[in-house]
Amino acid sequence: MTTTPIFDLLTTNAAELRELLSTQKLTSVDIVKAHLDQIDKHNNKGAKLNAMISTVPRDLVLAIAQNLDLERS
Repeated sequence: MTTTPIFDLLTTNAAELRELLSTQKLTSVDIVKAHLDQIDKHNNKGAKLNAMISTVPRDLVLAIAQNLDLERS
């Protein structure tokens, strides 16, 4: 399911993401989902860029992101 992220995938920098994470306006899981959705949208569907040969399985990277969120809390 694609959702609209609360940050701009193309322009948000690491410091801004850190601030959003520290103020709990988003989670690592949110960031990972937004990027994976963007890859799927442009690489596999839509423009079918095929720029990414493969990505780490979604469930694995989401589990890692969730663990990072738990560490942060």
